[in-house]
Amino acid sequence: MPLKVDTFVQKKCRQFHSLNGLSSSVRRIWITDQGVVAKTENEQAMWDGSEWRSVSLPVPPEPRASLHALSTPPFEDIVCSAFGPDSSIWIGGASGAARYLHGSWTYFSGRRWLPHNYVHSIAVDAKGNAWVGTEKGVSWIHFAPMTLQEKSEIYQTITEKRHVRDGFVAECSLLNAGDTSEIIPVVTPNDGLWTSLYIASQCFRYGITKSPIAKENAIKSLMALLRLVYVTGVKGFMARSIVEVTERCLGCEDKNGDWCKGEGPYANYIWRDDPSSDEVDGHYMAWYLCYEMVASEEQKEIIRSACRDVTDHIIEHGYYLVGRNGKPTSWGVWAPERLNQDPEWLDERGLNSLEILSHLKVAHHICQDDKYEKAYRDLIHDHGYAINLINQKMLPPVGPDNHSDDELAWCAYYPLLQLEQDPELIKIYLLSLEKTWSMLKPQKSPFYNFLYGALTGNKCDAEVAVEWLKDMPLDLVDWTMLNSHRKDVVIATYRGRLGELQTNHVLPISERAIHKWNSNPYALDGGSGGVFELDGSFWLLPYWFGRYHHIIDG
Repeated sequence: MPLKVDTFVQKKCRQFHSLNGLSSSVRRIWITDQGVVAKTENEQAMWDGSEWRSVSLPVPPEPRASLHALSTPPFEDIVCSAFGPDSSIWIGGASGAARYLHGSWTYFSGRRWLPHNYVHSIAVDAKGNAWVGTEKGVSWIHFAPMTLQEKSEIYQTITEKRHVRDGFVAECSLLNAGDTSEIIPVVTPNDGLWTSLYIASQCFRYGITKSPIAKENAIKSLMALLRLVYVTGVKGFMARSIVEVTERCLGCEDKNGDWCKGEGPYANYIWRDDPSSDEVDGHYMAWYLCYEMVASEEQKEIIRSACRDVTDHIIEHGYYLVGRNGKPTSWGVWAPERLNQDPEWLDERGLNSLEILSHLKVAHHICQDDKYEKAYRDLIHDHGYAINLINQKMLPPVGPDNHSDDELAWCAYYPLLQLEQDPELIKIYLLSLEKTWSMLKPQKSPFYNFLYGALTGNKCDAEVAVEWLKDMPLDLVDWTMLNSHRKDVVIATYRGRLGELQTNHVLPISERAIHKWNSNPYALDGGSGGVFELDGSFWLLPYWFGRYHHIIDG
């Protein structure tokens, strides 16, 4: 039975950076029958539900909460406190605000939640909503009932409105931090992968809802993905990204370097060279899902042709992705002599073996050509690629904890275990997945938990994963979030792969920097200062995947 997901309480935030011309440095805030009153240094303003207006009222004494009986709060420099009708206790200080409820603290800081981190005063209304007076304005942190279905519609709207560029899906750049009214599309080095994850979300969405819009979205982005295969002029060799010469985008200002000029029907385009396994993994997963779930017969033939070209290219070049310069790309490597014999590729042995086996299985399924099944069996029997999967993921000190590789493994595990019929190989693949998930389980991720549950039929901590879906902020802006100063956080003795400070347990997603599944969930600090907004695929995919595989209900 799928986990029943009831209506939940969603944290929302509205910020007031200007109080109708008054100073935004709020020293006291309290609630009256007429509205919320904010006192600046010499003036007062009341919010009556529609606007701030000047008032003059007696200032009530500020409540003080006793904290010594509670667990350690996120910060010690406490300036103010308040009580909520739900038995919550709120505190504020130079490091933000926090709420204590049901035995734990929730931390609110940074521009995601506050106009400024210095909190002078907090007032809580009869519904438990907090009005937070800061050095540069007021924040209204309120709580509203919502379903996951309603939340998915918000992310879907954001993605369609600001993140689809001629079918490609990626983050966008904001001209002003946090202001989504003016954006510039971003061309990333991994447009192929990000677009593939969006395609997957729409395929699973269509699979459970039969929404014609979801099907249309998937096919539109699939056609964009296929352009990457043909723009390079090298049969079976795909580009990282593609953009029209006249397009105004961030990420392709330097037309040199990895950027190449298109030819023939693509003469008005430039394309990015040196594709990695990221793009290849995304393509095969998207081809498989579209072929199975949304494509017409005509579209299936288009997918079949592209899949055949790319797979033949990889096999004919000895399991390398080779560009027009005749050399393998930096990361398009699946060759036995590299994975099994080159020490420099030891860390990639398990993942890249998983990738190529999955790709060959997809190619055989779509193209119905036995040469792909033969190549698949040869890699297993002659080079031990199935056994290589046992150590698909390794943790330090054996190898770096590469969270980007975890995302790629997701793309490869799913088609492989959907298509394999050999019970002995299935045992090996499930052992690999079990070992991998045992390391990913502490991340409390719906992306990994639901995949494990769908492919094994085992319990997958669905309740914990749903809490992540609920806690994800509605705001997808990449605000800077800092947690390394917190008193309630234990900093790990070792840093992340990129040298970042990290903790030994993941913080709630609403308290840390927003990120896709390729980033470190244990990182304490991160964000871009609010100059980028992410598309919603990283939430939509696990949600619709969980729905499609009946792990959670609607």
